[in-house]
Amino acid sequence: YNEETGEKLDTTITCKRFKELIIKECQNIQKLGNVEKILFVWTNDFFNSDGISKSTTGGTPQDTDMKWQQLYLCGLNLLIQAIETLRQLAPVKTFYIASNHSRQVDYYAICTLSAWFRNYEDVEVLVDPAPRHYERFGNVLLGFAHSYYEKKQNLPHLMQIEEKENWGVTTYREYHLAHYHCEKVEEIGGIIFRWLPSITGADTWTNDNGYIKSNDILKNGNVYINFSLLESNNSY
Repeated sequence: YNEETGEKLDTTITCKRFKELIIKECQNIQKLGNVEKILFVWTNDFFNSDGISKSTTGGTPQDTDMKWQQLYLCGLNLLIQAIETLRQLAPVKTFYIASNHSRQVDYYAICTLSAWFRNYEDVEVLVDPAPRHYERFGNVLLGFAHSYYEKKQNLPHLMQIEEKENWGVTTYREYHLAHYHCEKVEEIGGIIFRWLPSITGADTWTNDNGYIKSNDILKNGNVYINFSLLESNNSY
């Protein structure tokens, strides 16, 4: 609550932010014109806590105003609604990334989404439990990771090793990363690394540690989501 962290945040506010963000990104997608595919990347600490204990996967306590059952159903319904909205614009593909806050529950959700959309021809849900995911489109190779488990110095080598063939036939390579809840871009070894910001607010832990500016991007009206929009041509 705001007396402790300087910002009020609850389930109602969080759901409102998420829905507004989806609407805003749909508007951005429509501006692009002929979009062939939407990659919906959401498993970067989406549920924040990992089950009954209301803590991260590693055991760090988290603030929540819901029972764990309610949290799962609420988050799942938001994801279903988002995919239903996005598929009106282009076929949707979504997949799993291992994150440190909700590694287990995120995987349960991707499996549930797979069952929910199993008969949809324009929705592809991958249940591969690998911690990282890669997508090639033309001469672009995109890597997705949370960047908590991976050592930063190992990420460029991981892409080369795990995607040998795609590495050799692409010109542009990027990793889309999360974990730090702030926006940052670096180039290392010919790969662009993009750490993407979060729509979450300040909680007790972030406030205690002095990370009080991590959500300023929301206050400025510029919200982002880890969407990768792949246009119909093969240029980047």
